[in-house]
Amino acid sequence: MTKTWPIILSPAEIRELVDHGAATLHRRTGKRRAAWAACQPGDRLWAREKFSSKLHGNVLKLRYPADGKGGEPKLVPLAAVPKKYLTEGYVTRPAHYMPRWACRLFLEVVGVQASVEVSDSGPSKRQPEISIRVKVVQGAPPGAADRSV
Repeated sequence: MTKTWPIILSPAEIRELVDHGAATLHRRTGKRRAAWAACQPGDRLWAREKFSSKLHGNVLKLRYPADGKGGEPKLVPLAAVPKKYLTEGYVTRPAHYMPRWACRLFLEVVGVQASVEVSDSGPSKRQPEISIRVKVVQGAPPGAADRSV
């Protein structure tokens, strides 16, 4: 069964995905990030990023700082927006507060590779890392009712 995972991305990772349509994401693994070890090809990711929102008529206008000042806003009908997001003026929210409905990038996992990276403090302190190759898929991921992790 395909799983859907949220992933926080940096502005540089967002720009690479928007410009090239694919990227390799590197994530540290550990007790708090054990879920990445279960990520498999075919799984879907929805990208969390910093965003701003503003009421604009009968839609909520979303802007993403990774686009710079010239980026096109995403327009979301008010019927799809929870009331707590309906505020006057631009409100900027950090990536970890991005709800799924505000997401603009949905990704498909193409490959997963685990590796061990040697830290600067020597070979005795190895930090496991996982590399996830992804490609951008258009629109909401299929099977929106799939189990989100």
